[in-house]
Amino acid sequence: MTDILVLTDFSQEARFALDFALDLSKKSEATVHVVHIAELPLTAMDTAYDSPDRSPQDYLAKVKGNAEAKLKSLVESIEEDVITTTHCETGVFIDASLEYITDAGIDLVVMGRTGSSGIQSLLIGSSAEKLMRSAECPVITINSPTRAIDIGKIVFGYHGSEKASLVIEQVKDLQASLDANLVLVYVNDPASKDEEDEILGKMTEFCREHNLNSQVALQYDTSVSDGLLNFANDNNANLLALAKRNQTTLERFFSKSVSEKILNKSPFAIWTLNTG
Repeated sequence: MTDILVLTDFSQEARFALDFALDLSKKSEATVHVVHIAELPLTAMDTAYDSPDRSPQDYLAKVKGNAEAKLKSLVESIEEDVITTTHCETGVFIDASLEYITDAGIDLVVMGRTGSSGIQSLLIGSSAEKLMRSAECPVITINSPTRAIDIGKIVFGYHGSEKASLVIEQVKDLQASLDANLVLVYVNDPASKDEEDEILGKMTEFCREHNLNSQVALQYDTSVSDGLLNFANDNNANLLALAKRNQTTLERFFSKSVSEKILNKSPFAIWTLNTG
């Protein structure tokens, strides 16, 4: 890992994300890119157009200037001896973020998150949800004070070898970078306890095939998201790792994915990688 992107909106959660990324950087000697994307509300642009003494260009320049000053202050507050770089622009958050990830060769994104609800969440989701759905690199989201140096146990949601195989090498890299224990957890329906030996056997074989230094476990629950959260909570885990499959807009309207349900409920840090 050589380049870590921290997307900041200058919130408390974004500061938690920055602190997490700084810990990782000290271990990997990666450059931390601290980036702010100013998404302008339509009402603000309308006001700029209607004002006789302020052009839209003037308004954009003011927004960007204020953000650049905040970025400068934020980076100056960093006490750790790490390499940082900053970038600020105005535009559509998801488009600008993905472009930066590609252009800068980002290996990992770390960002704060807050829960979202209602029709807005159903249709477009939070910034974290949108980036999780689109980024080709792993994304870690943070919503509480979490230091990478304190991560002792990672829970990886295992839902079959085919899907897990797409992300397992990156999960191994995550485990190595955090020097943490790894547990593969399969959430099974309580009515299917007779399948326990078969499932555990497949998980053990998967670990052997991929040379994983990990444990395997079953959690019985009717909800995959609740099962993973309950297991993590009961076993003192600090981070949940998930392989995320893209849903269509219609699928998201009727039912959120497991990762998005967990995103809104979890007190833990969440690592996701989009599998397409």
